[in-house]
Amino acid sequence: MPRKQLLKVLAAVAALGALGYAVYSQRTAISHDLTKLDAGTVLGAAAALLGGLGCSVMAWRALLVGLGSDLPVPTAARIFFVGQLGKYIPGSVWPVLAQMQMGKAVGVPRLRMAAASLMAVILSLATGLLVGVLAAGSLPAGFAPTWLLAVVALVPLLLVLAKPQLITQGLQLVLKTLRRKPLDGEFAGGAVRLAVLWTVGVALFNGLQAWLLARGLGGHDEHLFLLATGAFSLAQTGGVLVLFVPAGAGVREGLLVAILGGALTTSEGTTLSVVSRLLVTLTDGLAAGVALLGARALERVGDDPVPAGGDNGSAPLDPEGP
Repeated sequence: MPRKQLLKVLAAVAALGALGYAVYSQRTAISHDLTKLDAGTVLGAAAALLGGLGCSVMAWRALLVGLGSDLPVPTAARIFFVGQLGKYIPGSVWPVLAQMQMGKAVGVPRLRMAAASLMAVILSLATGLLVGVLAAGSLPAGFAPTWLLAVVALVPLLLVLAKPQLITQGLQLVLKTLRRKPLDGEFAGGAVRLAVLWTVGVALFNGLQAWLLARGLGGHDEHLFLLATGAFSLAQTGGVLVLFVPAGAGVREGLLVAILGGALTTSEGTTLSVVSRLLVTLTDGLAAGVALLGARALERVGDDPVPAGGDNGSAPLDPEGP
C-alpha cells in the first residue's frame, strides 16, 4: 500500500477510534441519556432528515436543469440517492463517480453530471459555513472568530451567486489543461440561485433534527434551535472537508459535542451525535431504497420517464467523451 494511502487509512481509523473510545468511556451516562429520547422525538428527527434529503436532491437537480439536463424528479432521486451512498467509502470522489456512471445510462454527459455534483458540493460547503456562523457565539475558545467564519462562507457564496459562470470557466480551464473535451454548457444564474435556496432548506431541516434531539436530551438554551442548526451545519461541513474519513465519521461528532457544550453535557452531546449518525445512515439507505423501488415500479408499468439513452433535454452522450 502506498505511503500516502496508508496515512489516510490510519487517520480514518484514528478518527473512528476516537469516536468509539468517547462512546465507550461514557457508556453508562449515554445509556441513561438514551432513555430521555422517546419514539416521537426520534421519529420526528428522522422525518426532518428526510426533508433535508429531499431538498438536497432538488438542489442538485436544479443545477443539472440549469446545465440543460431536465431529469424527471424520480430519475434524479434514483441517481442522487444511490450515488450518495458512496460517501461511506473513504474519499470524496465516489458519489460523483457513481452519479456520472448512472447519468450516462439516461443520456447525461459525464462531464455535465460531474460539474453539477461539484457545484452542489461547493454550495453545500459555503452555505454550511454561513449557517454555522449562527453557532459561533457559543464556540469554545480556540475556534475561528465569527467574522472569519462569515468571510470564509460569504466570499465564495457571493461570487457563485453573482457570477456562476466563474465555476464553468474554472472547469473549462482545468479540462483544457488536461486536454479533455470542454463542458457543453454553463450554469444558469437562476438555477444556481434556486439551488442555494434548496441548500438552505437542507441546513434548516438538519438543524430541526438536531434541535429535536437536543431538546429531548434536556437542552434548555434560550437559543437552542439556532445553536443546534448552526452546530450541525458547521460539524457537517467539517466532516465533508476531512476527505479521508468516510462520511466524516468521528469528525462531525467531535465538532457537535464541542459546539453544543454550552447547552448539553458531554455525555448528552455524545448521545446526540451518535443517535444523529445512526439516523443519518438509516435515512440515507431508506431514501436510496425507496428511489430504486420507485424506479423499478415505473419500469414494470412501462412509465419510466427517462428510458436509457432517451431524450431528457440533455445533449447526446459522446462515446468518445471523457
